[in-house]
Amino acid sequence: NYPNPFKGTTTFAYSLPVGGKVTIEINNLLGSKVMNLLDEVKTAGSHTLIMDASALKTGLYTATLRLASSGAVYTRTIKIVRNQ
Repeated sequence: NYPNPFKGTTTFAYSLPVGGKVTIEINNLLGSKVMNLLDEVKTAGSHTLIMDASALKTGLYTATLRLASSGAVYTRTIKIVRNQ
């Protein structure tokens, strides 16, 4: 994501090797889901998603992308930082 750290919004850029159902969720450091950004079918290739983080408190979070396609599940988790 960029920028990272961020204040109001941040952009997630991701590339999918194959098409399938994509979910992106934001979790706090205790592992509780605080936001569901995406839950839909996407095609293979490059994509971007802008997140409005105004509802998030200042702190450290994780963003997890899951791609389910043809019985396989691909997962990637990154740390994101919300500034004041």
